[in-house]
Amino acid sequence: MKKLNIEFSETFLSKNSGLYLVSLFAEKLSLCHYLKNTISIQRGTNAKYHASDVILVLIMNVIAGAKHISQCNILRNDNVVRTFLDWE
Repeated sequence: MKKLNIEFSETFLSKNSGLYLVSLFAEKLSLCHYLKNTISIQRGTNAKYHASDVILVLIMNVIAGAKHISQCNILRNDNVVRTFLDWE
């Protein structure tokens, strides 16, 4: 996860920027490391992400307000969230 300088500009304006603090908390808990060591789902050789990354994205979407699996694209186009979570 990237460390960010907080700035108020139109370019990086997001209603989900509070998730930055949630992501810092998850990092302090070593949540990603714990998920990687606990989950034993084998992904294909062409998979870009580990299963733990997918679960972390799901958790972030639920915290952002997703109430149904079809709403789990809330953060997909949020440039601020994509920046601090290093989502490519």
